[in-house]
Amino acid sequence: MTTNDVPAAIRAHLAELEQMEAQLDEAWALPELGEPGWRELGRGSNRELVAGDIDRVAQNQLARWYVHQDPTASQAVMLHNAYTCARGVSVKAKDERVQKVVDAFWSDPRNRHSLTRAAAQWALNTERQLEGELFLGLFVSTLTGRVTVRLFDPSEFPEGSGVVTLPGDPTFPVYFRREYAPRWYDFEAGQYQTGERRVTYYPDYRNAAAGVPGGHGKWVRWERHTEVYVMHVCTNPLGGRGLTHLNPGIPWVKALKGFNFGYEGDSE
Repeated sequence: MTTNDVPAAIRAHLAELEQMEAQLDEAWALPELGEPGWRELGRGSNRELVAGDIDRVAQNQLARWYVHQDPTASQAVMLHNAYTCARGVSVKAKDERVQKVVDAFWSDPRNRHSLTRAAAQWALNTERQLEGELFLGLFVSTLTGRVTVRLFDPSEFPEGSGVVTLPGDPTFPVYFRREYAPRWYDFEAGQYQTGERRVTYYPDYRNAAAGVPGGHGKWVRWERHTEVYVMHVCTNPLGGRGLTHLNPGIPWVKALKGFNFGYEGDSE
């Protein structure tokens, strides 16, 4: 290297340093752009994920929107339904006496509508994938023992107080707090009416009173001859509530929607 070559080499080195600084500035700016999953150096990376790190409700709503608007998300849900439910799931018991009870429950027209026929199972599995959870209401007749299954809207169980757990064990639900406004059809007016907002507590299905009506205390009030229990099915938990199973795939769906495959203008 000659003396005349030194300035050129220094200029080239400075240009490389400027390029590296620009790349670092871009990397440091990522958290400011609101991109989740990034942490600045020195902030630590071994902290476990908590519910506040992800807006659970917003992600669930976003997944629902994409399922109705994007073929990739819609097909993912449909494939899961096809491989899981196929033509419908049935239950077989070894004991014939148990099987008779199961058959009576499974063939009940009201349960076929909400749970036991293939179309109902596809609908439930779709909701489970989008919400990461199901709130199944079990309506038990105290006169006949007949059990009718219905699905509650997860949004009716508020964040932070919708699931009341066992003291010292946040994984074991005891009661469920439901906030909702009842709706009914007014035939004279020809439209649905909405009543005042209510707050109702339901026991977990494993917390059934031992044959004592109202044995759950002053917070639980059932209609006459009917007890209501809740089964919380949470298959993708985050802070005790469900997170959509499509959450990891949402960035991919966004990327695919904006990706140009280069088909326009191509010629043979």
